[in-house]
Amino acid sequence: MAQEAGDGVAALDLAICESGVLLTMARFRDAAEVGLRGLRAAGQSGLQAFFGASMVAANAAQALLARGRTADAAAVIDPLTAGPPHLDHWLAHECRAEIDLLRGDIDAADRRQQQIEACVGHHGSIDDAREAAQWAAEVALWAGRPGDSLAEARRVLALLEATDLTIFCGRLLAMATRACADLAETARARKDEPAAEAALADAADLGSQLDRMAGTPFTDHPFVATIPADHASAASGYICPVDLAESFVVGVVVAPDDVPADHAGLFLVARVVGGVEREVTQGRELGFDPV
Repeated sequence: MAQEAGDGVAALDLAICESGVLLTMARFRDAAEVGLRGLRAAGQSGLQAFFGASMVAANAAQALLARGRTADAAAVIDPLTAGPPHLDHWLAHECRAEIDLLRGDIDAADRRQQQIEACVGHHGSIDDAREAAQWAAEVALWAGRPGDSLAEARRVLALLEATDLTIFCGRLLAMATRACADLAETARARKDEPAAEAALADAADLGSQLDRMAGTPFTDHPFVATIPADHASAASGYICPVDLAESFVVGVVVAPDDVPADHAGLFLVARVVGGVEREVTQGRELGFDPV
């Protein structure tokens, strides 16, 4: 009705809401179609510079990325992100950083993420803070800064622990655990026993935090996700092998708020932490006497 009446603002608002709901329900094909339709409507109505246009473009791009269609997502986002991030289009720039990461340009993704943080500053919504921290932690991991990734994830996890948003915390927990694994592995290579023990203690704290959340972040939920954990890699659209000394771990960039896939990812990285912990305890390769 909004389109028939020529109400571009109403049509854009409707597309934002509909594509967002479809994205959350893991109906990625439908979400992409609705988002792209809304973006076209914004252009036809002269609203392409509005914040809403950035929102609907981001929804469409995220849906395409969830289906493994990185080039198609880039075709949506690249034209909107030729300049530096600004408040009206920072969501599109966040997608651009993710696309750059998937295209292998980690430095560009890291630079853009830092520009976004400088532009946006404090997030008024706790859920917006969660999503921003989730992405910042992921970029920091790929940029080789596991300490920054862990700090970012833990900062927001502390805010979310007592809220009804814990079901969306799986990805943050998975990345924080992976950061602990990276920190422990680096400490092992340096033969730095205190640093290795600190990384393992951080991993244990994350486990305790998950216990306090009663496992909610990794509970299947029909509204939050529909993809089973054993199909997580197929749903991700992007799989990258990460060689961690004696372990071979699959780092998965999962679809937005895909709780079962988050669960699968957490246990992959948790196995690395567990392996490092056993070796530290037994004094292997660290040059320490077994305790």
